[in-house]
Amino acid sequence: MAQQNDSAEQPTAEQATAERATTDDDAAPNGAETAAAAETNDGQVEEYRSLLQRERADFINYRRRVEAERSAQITQARADALVPILPLLDDLERAAGEVPADLRDHPWVKGMLLATGKLDSAMRAAGLERIDALGQPFDPYLHEAFMHQAHPSIPAGHVSMVMRPGYRIGDRVVRAAQVAVSLGTADGEDAGEDS
Repeated sequence: MAQQNDSAEQPTAEQATAERATTDDDAAPNGAETAAAAETNDGQVEEYRSLLQRERADFINYRRRVEAERSAQITQARADALVPILPLLDDLERAAGEVPADLRDHPWVKGMLLATGKLDSAMRAAGLERIDALGQPFDPYLHEAFMHQAHPSIPAGHVSMVMRPGYRIGDRVVRAAQVAVSLGTADGEDAGEDS
């Protein structure tokens, strides 16, 4: 009897196959439904890919903007630290230029000239660069015109004298050079040109 109950409880192979076929038929969609579902999935994949690409581009732009802002802040901080020292450097360079020849070997003068050179080197190491102005065409972004004057060898519209040097850090001008702009020769050859 135990054998009869076991065989009655277990489905035959034919019954199992029929049940599987019924289940598979119920679960499997027809061909039209499968194609529609595939198109929907493809559309969603493309939409998600497009969204991902936009987000990636937005992130790259954000990162570039943050790096540019950080670089600008670093440059501004350097300028804020170095600009107050520029008048001291100007005074030391003027004093060094006025030392009489007979005093150049004096130990105090040598020390002052050495200190001036070290300060100038430290400023350059911090990224400060002197604007080359003498003989260059006048550029209102780099130069501050203090006066106009006739000059025998410098053409009109060019810097003929530098009263105070200008400085920049990278492309950013931290102090424009105070200059005299040439009007050309005294006899008026170039004096008619705009400066």
